[in-house]
Amino acid sequence: EQRDDAVGLTVLALSLLLFVIGPLGVVLLWYLRGRDPHTGLVVPDYVTEPPDALPPAMAGSLIDEKVDTQDILSTLVDLAHRGYIVMEEINKSYSFTRTDKSDSDLRKFERSFLKDFFQGDDVQTLTRLRYKFAGKIPNLRNQIMEELIAEGYLPSSPQSVRRSYSILAVLIFVLGIASLFFLGVFLGDNAGLVCFPVFAIIITAIALFIAARHMPKKTVKGTEAALKYLVLGGAATAT
Repeated sequence: EQRDDAVGLTVLALSLLLFVIGPLGVVLLWYLRGRDPHTGLVVPDYVTEPPDALPPAMAGSLIDEKVDTQDILSTLVDLAHRGYIVMEEINKSYSFTRTDKSDSDLRKFERSFLKDFFQGDDVQTLTRLRYKFAGKIPNLRNQIMEELIAEGYLPSSPQSVRRSYSILAVLIFVLGIASLFFLGVFLGDNAGLVCFPVFAIIITAIALFIAARHMPKKTVKGTEAALKYLVLGGAATAT
């Protein structure tokens, strides 16, 4: 009975320790591996020009470290503004015409966008494109991220980082479930206490799964550019 009491007390103490250390360890992991670097850059409250020559799709993807649909569609407006596309409104719909301006000075994802959008034609409409362009989006996402990495704004693919930590969270969760059986056998008469360490492991897994979304980080160059773009966006909104 004394041995069982000692085992039960030890299990409770270790469970409490794991319940505290687990989530705190996840926070420490984010602080060391997922937090954007501190640059010491003093960003003015108001800027009148973009901090660099990044197109809007890359700037938007850099800020939140993911390529949203609106980031990709912003390329359409940007290319029209730069003279590669002519946009016309016809009967409450839009028609897009490819100009004869060469695409040799465009980035890889911008050339891919033009190719995927027009699909061999010189004129395109949203109605004709409705179900044909969606399948091209994943490749465009990858190309945008590859360019951000190649130009030193990101150290690695954010999607890969999120996936890696999510897989680790799932493994810890499975470990917690599997330990129900093994700890139950080990504890014998104190098998009822097995729920405490298992609960602590599962809480840690959930904390890591949530943190996985925030583990991607920028380089120093990327952090500085993102801060400037955020200030620029705030100034544009205020205007």
